[in-house]
Amino acid sequence: MISADPSLDLTSFQAALASLQRAVTRWHAAGQQDEELRDACIQRFEHSF
Repeated sequence: MISADPSLDLTSFQAALASLQRAVTRWHAAGQQDEELRDACIQRFEHSF
């Protein structure tokens, strides 16, 4: 049965974006030279969402 509520729950997406923001902030603080840390930031977002 399809729900009649047309709203979209973005809670998990918002949490994934917050996680990505923390990871990117950490990467910037590390001087943006660490490719593994950059890749981990991307992967963290992918797995969070």
